[in-house]
Amino acid sequence: MNIISIITDPDNLFDYDTGIYVFGRSYDASEQTHPVNRLYDSNYCMRGIDWERSAAIQLFDADRNLILDQVCGLRIQGGTSRHKLPKSFNLYAREEYSNSGRFYADLFHTNYMADTVTLFAGGDDEIAKCRDMLIARLAAGRDYAVMHYEPYVMFLDGEYWGIYWLTEKYDHAYLNYYYNVDSDNVILIKANSLAEGKQSDYVTYHEMTDYMTNTDLSSHENYNYACELIDMQSFIDYYATEIYIGQRDWPGNNEALWRVREIKDDKYSDGKWRWMLYDVNGFTILSKDYATEDTLAITLENSDMFHHLCQNEDFKKQFTITFMDLANSAFSKEKVTPAISEYINQMKEPAGVHLKRFFAFEDDNTFMTEMESVQTFFDNRKSYITQYLKDDLGLTGTLAPVTVEINDASAGSIVVNT
Repeated sequence: MNIISIITDPDNLFDYDTGIYVFGRSYDASEQTHPVNRLYDSNYCMRGIDWERSAAIQLFDADRNLILDQVCGLRIQGGTSRHKLPKSFNLYAREEYSNSGRFYADLFHTNYMADTVTLFAGGDDEIAKCRDMLIARLAAGRDYAVMHYEPYVMFLDGEYWGIYWLTEKYDHAYLNYYYNVDSDNVILIKANSLAEGKQSDYVTYHEMTDYMTNTDLSSHENYNYACELIDMQSFIDYYATEIYIGQRDWPGNNEALWRVREIKDDKYSDGKWRWMLYDVNGFTILSKDYATEDTLAITLENSDMFHHLCQNEDFKKQFTITFMDLANSAFSKEKVTPAISEYINQMKEPAGVHLKRFFAFEDDNTFMTEMESVQTFFDNRKSYITQYLKDDLGLTGTLAPVTVEINDASAGSIVVNT
């Protein structure tokens, strides 16, 4: 396992007034004013630069080679997962800490030198800690953004603090590197809130959503204009993935999208909105108990944009093709089963130590039961969700197998559907 050591003054974490890891004075002071929701007034729920603390970090690879040694900013990360233990962290490279505005190390084997990274504790996936990483890797190459994940054992002020994923943070630096767009020309929306950009950019976002939710998109002309507003394949790939994996805490919440402010003559500077996958660790996702869930019908009911688009025959055809391609490739048994086995081989022992430390589990049964639930979900999901696809979208006909034979793999390539 890779190792990360974080050293900071203990008061930065646990002091009653200033500690970012505790309930603290903020929680106690809200007893009278917010007795029901006082949890959200805890120190660890506070945000912004005032609740950032200085920390020295060292990162080592699995062979114990030092790959990063830097002082940076430390904050608590997450939404409702802030209430869980252990907590996730954001790490910020700033010149005031170390004369460096980036982490100059190839942390994700992509040559991306990030200015902000996240130490992710798993969110609601606190037992297996696999869902965000697994889905991102299985669906890599689709037309939405994904994060890269590297596993770490963390030591906090010298004390073992469990296993984490080191991952990227969606921001202007991420978009600049992976999509070659100007950092200062980015509009980023997360959970219906402006995460990057100017306040006036929010109008641009609402102009798009208003059109998509208040227009008859069954019209060929209107649909063509919608395709100028958004990257339709990005939207389709993203929604098909979320629906397939059983996402319920969505859409709207845990949904991210971006575009450039000023249109330029570049592939990703065309002014179209594109989607970003994140926070796919809810209790319904990849759970055997929800393999039969009709999340397509739920999404049709809860997303006006998706509902309106499904009235268009061209969209419905492309969505169906994409959905089946995901079922037959990214989420196929041939791809999923080896990925799960590889994860178990890597993480079973570290997870056992982590679960003993934080949950007092003394054996491997809890971790393995959770991983078996993930495997069972994939084993059963396709037969249910493809039937819902047919029923909910009013499709006709039957599924048909396609076999492709290539006598010389070096002679070219074959694309089927997407």
